[in-house]
Amino acid sequence: MKPVLGRGLIWLGCTVSSWGGLALPAAWLPTAVAQASAVVNQTGVQIQINGRAIAGAWAVEPASQGNFIWIEEAALRNGLGLELLPGLSTTRQAIRWFSDGRVAEGVEQVPARRQNSRRYLEVSALARRSGWALAIQGNQLLIQLPAATLQNLRDGQQGANRRLVLDFDRPTPWEWDAISQQLRFDGSVPTELAPNLQRYGIQAEQQGDRTSLRLPTGVGVRVSSLGSPDRIFIDWPATALLSPNLSPFPNSLNSSPSLLTPAPSQPSTQLQQRQVAVGGATFPVYVIQLDLRQSNVRLAPIWAGNGSLEGTQVLQAVARDRGAAIAINAGFFNRNNRLPLGAIRRDNVWYSGPILNRGAMAWNDQGEVLIDRLGLQETLQLSSGTRIPLVALNSGYVRAGAARYTDAWGSSYQTILDNEVVVTVQGDRIVSQSQAGKAGSNRFPIPRNGYLVVLRSANSLRSALTTGTTLQVQQQALPGQFERFPHALGGGPLLVKSGQVVVDPQGEGFSRAFAIEAAPRSAIGLLPDGSLILVAAHEQSQGRGPTLPQMAAIMQQLGVVDALNFDGGSSTSLIVNGQLVNRARGTAARVHNGLGVFLGPPAPASLR
Repeated sequence: MKPVLGRGLIWLGCTVSSWGGLALPAAWLPTAVAQASAVVNQTGVQIQINGRAIAGAWAVEPASQGNFIWIEEAALRNGLGLELLPGLSTTRQAIRWFSDGRVAEGVEQVPARRQNSRRYLEVSALARRSGWALAIQGNQLLIQLPAATLQNLRDGQQGANRRLVLDFDRPTPWEWDAISQQLRFDGSVPTELAPNLQRYGIQAEQQGDRTSLRLPTGVGVRVSSLGSPDRIFIDWPATALLSPNLSPFPNSLNSSPSLLTPAPSQPSTQLQQRQVAVGGATFPVYVIQLDLRQSNVRLAPIWAGNGSLEGTQVLQAVARDRGAAIAINAGFFNRNNRLPLGAIRRDNVWYSGPILNRGAMAWNDQGEVLIDRLGLQETLQLSSGTRIPLVALNSGYVRAGAARYTDAWGSSYQTILDNEVVVTVQGDRIVSQSQAGKAGSNRFPIPRNGYLVVLRSANSLRSALTTGTTLQVQQQALPGQFERFPHALGGGPLLVKSGQVVVDPQGEGFSRAFAIEAAPRSAIGLLPDGSLILVAAHEQSQGRGPTLPQMAAIMQQLGVVDALNFDGGSSTSLIVNGQLVNRARGTAARVHNGLGVFLGPPAPASLR
């Protein structure tokens, strides 16, 4: 028989205290869990955590040692603050939520599965460890955790970051709102700790059993939790840039009030959420404005591959791994072979060349930015006088002709099409010519002091590229003004040039379907004062996202002189302080590359 308390309420076997007039399980005990094995498989699509409704599916499945509790991962993120960590397994998920800090930085593994396009995590062990009380009422799973109390504050250095540690007496559901810079948790702050919070410029507000800690608005903040003891970390770069008229974090709890006033020369980096109306439609738009003339604001291309240009990953993980405080997804890529389809240039090295004269942005370390359509003309000049035009450089874009692959692509090249001919060049001399077979079945090393020339449907060139032939590469960016910029990222199409809409998707080699699509979009724009804005635009209420002309109009309304469209749809991702701020967590697709914003004097970590 099912244990029942209250109409339609099924407890999953626990000891009992009180909750809103109902008998409440105060702790989940293993012996009590087994008592609930009479509960037949039950599912639902609504969850309550400490009385707050959280959208998410769940399933309870009886087992011999108790119940398996499967909860949709998005609900665990949004309702508890549970962190999903990168991993390759489809049946296990690395997580962190007040996990044992003595074990591998608090990383633990839980079972995972995908069903009906949803991904679930099995959290019965987590529930037992953390003292959850669970009940089923209709299609709702009710989760109750005791309120926590903030017990202490500590601060110090964590690598290149400053760290504030909030010590709690127990695990608590928490949420970091990167837009409003608020940390919310279920619990209270003792009166005697309020002055210490204020010395950090942190304001505490309590409504019922929920506390909000409002941090000084800035960038670079990352929030995480660990157990043993239970605590929440707030990390920020020691050189964090804060918005004007708002307080930076002090150097210690004993800092004088004068340290809370920002220096007049301190630059600003701001995140805004706006509603922009174009053509009778209103779109939610997220905007970050950057002053690139500040020496401690730097841009760099970032990508998912480690040591090569192959690979995709969610931008949140890429930004974290590369140390970027802010990031937006950028160029297009082939989703099948996970290779780039556009320009990636860093420190005067073409990691991937531009294609189809598509729009691109380029910049230097002095804060200058160029946004225009970009081409790259490469030619092999043979000692015989023959000139062979190259159709691509380090690219996943393939067409008939000769393409070149350097060690910036990686240590080796794997064939993309059937029957490619691979010519190896060392120094200025061809050392071998090889006939490859089926696509993907051959991998060729790329010499450090040379490159590969790959012939696709170009057998007529084989006789010219024989072993022993000497040759040189001639290269020119088009238009020529791109030559003076060491860094570049491709996208497309170009949206705005000199304040005028110049959208021409067909002219940049995009399909008609892409040209008329309405979808979320990422873009960058240059303002008249030289500032750069990163923009993510999403679906209007009860409607679709912007078309390309609408996105150009949005950028015009934001005041840009020049603007460039980046990859969009499910790729549209804007990362601030390690958080995905422009959409629900877990809804962003894997991407190949992005534009990273680095704060402070240290040079970016190696992006190879």
